[in-house]
Amino acid sequence: MKTFVTAGLLLMTIVLHGCSEPPVPPEVQQALDKEQDLWRAGAAVYAPQSYADYVAALKKSREQFIAEQTRLAWFRDYQDVTVNYRAVLAQGERVRQEVEQNKSEQTTELISRTSRITQRLHALRDLVSAIKDSRLNTARLSRIEVLLSEAGSFADDSLPELALERLTEAEALLDKTVDAVRPILAQYVDGQQIARWKALVDEAVAESRRRGSRAIVVNKLRRQLILYDKGVVAAIYPVGLGFNPIGDKLYAGDRATPEGRYQVVSKLPNSKFYRALLINYPNAEDKRRFAEAKRKKLIPAKAKIGGLIEIHGGGREGATLGCIGLDDKQMLELFNRVETGTPVVIVAAMNNDNLVRIALGRLE
Repeated sequence: MKTFVTAGLLLMTIVLHGCSEPPVPPEVQQALDKEQDLWRAGAAVYAPQSYADYVAALKKSREQFIAEQTRLAWFRDYQDVTVNYRAVLAQGERVRQEVEQNKSEQTTELISRTSRITQRLHALRDLVSAIKDSRLNTARLSRIEVLLSEAGSFADDSLPELALERLTEAEALLDKTVDAVRPILAQYVDGQQIARWKALVDEAVAESRRRGSRAIVVNKLRRQLILYDKGVVAAIYPVGLGFNPIGDKLYAGDRATPEGRYQVVSKLPNSKFYRALLINYPNAEDKRRFAEAKRKKLIPAKAKIGGLIEIHGGGREGATLGCIGLDDKQMLELFNRVETGTPVVIVAAMNNDNLVRIALGRLE
């Protein structure tokens, strides 16, 4: 009797529901498509935890769906499956929004940091190019450029974490380079020192005006020699300086160009470097500074003070051992216009708003 009842119930179910299985909820495929879309969008990179939670929820719903499919077709009920898949889809949408937000924020950060580092790098490059001092190491700058390039490649490959790592390394190396450069360039932002240099120049120009004579002013930072006649600029010539143009000359062999007030003590028409004007380096102030530096052991114990500093021809492009170089044509012109005894003032800079101060501001 029980067998007949069971068979009857089964027959009734078949009659009521038919022999076809209920359709698979569209949410099942939609959730799978969503998972693929999230993966392609970089969810594992830009929202790793939320994406992992989504994959876990999708797996659980998938297991429920498979379990339901193991039942006989006419006993399957996808109502709970549909509810769960809809929840997974909603979760996937939240993940998508998080990915877009994080991607936007990281892209903005990458662009901002790359721009900031690039601007500072260019400022440092400009500074090195303008100063041309052998102590300004450019090897680090090339490494920073490589790191920026690698960061860009990682960003293009949707690898923001690696891109940010490269930018962090580049920024740290740039900071280290700037910290090393600042002490070398300190004199260019020292208001008192610049005031002293400007006073030397103003005094020489005033004397030229008062006596109706000529005076030479060399601006090391601008790499210019300015010839004054009766207090008025008569000519400006581009010049070359020592290998280490930053800072005053202290001793023979430091390859620096001296700073201070001098005068032409001899005109050399047959110089090794075409024509030359010999100046009276070292003067009394140079000798005092040399003795003080030696006493404080700031220079080698066996160092000599040196001499034979000239304004000479031979070209302005190559660095000198401390002299001031001009192209031959301009040296001849200067040579013919200057007499023995002409004041020569050599300064590092002549105003506070110089290019070094501006460049250092760009490095902040």
